[in-house]
Amino acid sequence: MKLTTICLIRKWENNVRNKNVKNMNQENKDMIRILEGKLRMPIHISYISKYILKKTQEETKEILEQAINDGVIEESPLAKEYYQLKRKWVN
Repeated sequence: MKLTTICLIRKWENNVRNKNVKNMNQENKDMIRILEGKLRMPIHISYISKYILKKTQEETKEILEQAINDGVIEESPLAKEYYQLKRKWVN
């Protein structure tokens, strides 16, 4: 793939993310942006709540569900209650 094509795809992905995030309140937007930088590998919900978001597990679950509905993250297919960035396959 050419570099310009990759750049255009990334720019498009960022635009899609920004449009999905507009529907949430500002605090949840900030939390999801923090998560996007950390969830390259699957991480358990207890670690996310305690060390990344510094929220209760219930609040973290709500934020994660909102991010899943917006297509930003997904639950890992390998283990329950582990979350990661949603994989985007490019043909």
